[in-house]
Amino acid sequence: MKREPKNYFQLPLKCYDISGLRNTSNTFYKIISLYILYPLALILYVMIVINFQFKNNSVGEIAEVFTAMTGFGYLILIKSVVIAHGPLLEELIKRREFLWKYNSLTTEDGQQFHETMSSAGSTIKLFMIIGYISVCVHSVAPLFVEKLDLPHACWIPRNNDLIRKIIYIFEVITYNEIIILIVFFNGFYLLMCTELKIQFQILCKKIHSMRIDKNGEQLCWQEIKSCSSYHNFLLQMHKVLNTVYSEFFVCLYFLTVGGVCIPLFVIFDKSAEFDQIVENIFFSMLTNFIIIMVLYPADEVEIAAELLVNEIYDIDWYNTHSLKILKFILFWLAQAQVPVQMSGGGIFQVNRSLMLRIQRIGYSISSLMTGLK
Repeated sequence: MKREPKNYFQLPLKCYDISGLRNTSNTFYKIISLYILYPLALILYVMIVINFQFKNNSVGEIAEVFTAMTGFGYLILIKSVVIAHGPLLEELIKRREFLWKYNSLTTEDGQQFHETMSSAGSTIKLFMIIGYISVCVHSVAPLFVEKLDLPHACWIPRNNDLIRKIIYIFEVITYNEIIILIVFFNGFYLLMCTELKIQFQILCKKIHSMRIDKNGEQLCWQEIKSCSSYHNFLLQMHKVLNTVYSEFFVCLYFLTVGGVCIPLFVIFDKSAEFDQIVENIFFSMLTNFIIIMVLYPADEVEIAAELLVNEIYDIDWYNTHSLKILKFILFWLAQAQVPVQMSGGGIFQVNRSLMLRIQRIGYSISSLMTGLK
C-alpha cells in the first residue's frame, strides 16, 4: 500500500536539493557546496579556533569564541554526515513510497495522522522563520554595534580590513547555509520519526482488528504474515535512520553540554554585561530546542513500538488449532519485545532522560568553572 500523494517532506527535500549535497542536485549547486563552501568552512573554523588564543581575557570573550565554534561546527558536522551517508538517506527517501496509507483503516484515523504530520511540518517552518530572523539580526549587528567586527568572533589576520570584509561576507553566506541544512537534516529526521510513529500506530490498529474466530485461520494467517513482514520493514527503516544520525547524536551531545554550561557560566559571572547575558540565554534556548527536536521524536517512536507487544499478545491465538500460527505469534512476540531505540554511536540511548542528563552535566561543569575562577 502506498502512502498519500500529499508530501510533507517537500520542504526538507527541497532544501536537500538546494544544499548541493544530493546526487540529484544541480551541478552548479554541487560545485559551490562541496568544492568551495565546504573547504572554506573548514578554513574558517580553524581561524575561529585560533582566535581563542587572542580572545580569552574575559568570560564574555570566551563565550563569543565558543558560540562561533558551535555554530560553524554544527554546519561542518551536518555536511560531513550527509556526505558520508548520502546513499542511506536516498534509501530512506525511496522506502517511504512503500509505507501504508494513513486512511488504510478508517478515515478518522487518517485525518488524525495527517494532523500529526502537519504539526511536525509547521514546527519545521517555525524554526526556519526564527532561524532567518536570527540570521538577519546577526548579519546587520556589526553595522550598528561598534565593538563587533564580525557577526561571530573570528581571527582576522593582521586585522586587515579587506580580510575582515571577506570573512564577514562568508559568515553571512554560512548562516544562510546552516538554516538550509538544519531545515533539511533536522526536519527530515523529525518527519521520519513522526512517520514511523504513525506507521507503528497503524500497524497496531491493523493487528487489533484481526480476529481468528471471525475471519478464519487462513485469512488471519495471511494477515499475520503481512503485518509481521511490515513490522520488519519498519524496523529496517528505523535501523537505517539510526545509522545515518548516530555520529550526529554523539557530536550533538557534546555541543549541547557546552551550549548549556558556557551560557550558565556567563550568566553566573558578575562581570558579564547585560547584552552578553541576553545573547547567551538566547543561544542556550536555541541549543536546547535543537536537542529537544532530536530526543522527543525518537522517544515517541519507541513508545509507539512498545504498544505493538500488547496488540500481538491480544490476538485470539487460543481460537486456533494451527501449531504454525501459534509458533509464528510466539516468535513475533519475542521480536517485538526488543526496544526500538535510537542510540548515539552505541554509547547512549536517545530519549527524554538524556535531556535531564545533559542539563545536569552542563550545570555541574558551569558550577565547577565558576568555583575555579
